[in-house]
Amino acid sequence: MEINSNTKMGEVLKAYPWLIEEAVKIDERLSILNSPITRAMIKNMTVTDLCKKAHIDEMQAIETVKQIIAGHEEAQNS
Repeated sequence: MEINSNTKMGEVLKAYPWLIEEAVKIDERLSILNSPITRAMIKNMTVTDLCKKAHIDEMQAIETVKQIIAGHEEAQNS
């Protein structure tokens, strides 16, 4: 899956449901993902929307997510 600024978070979380738990471990500002309001809106949010809401750097967040996914997939394949 290609993840960029316009990728819908609903698509990302459908493909990688474990990502919320991992993301919160990386940056505590992403704990907003556990908020009921954010949970209700997340399916329609883009990566850009989430980064703005969490006040985090978008490019760094995208790279971190890609690294987390790659590490998870590598662990699953070994």
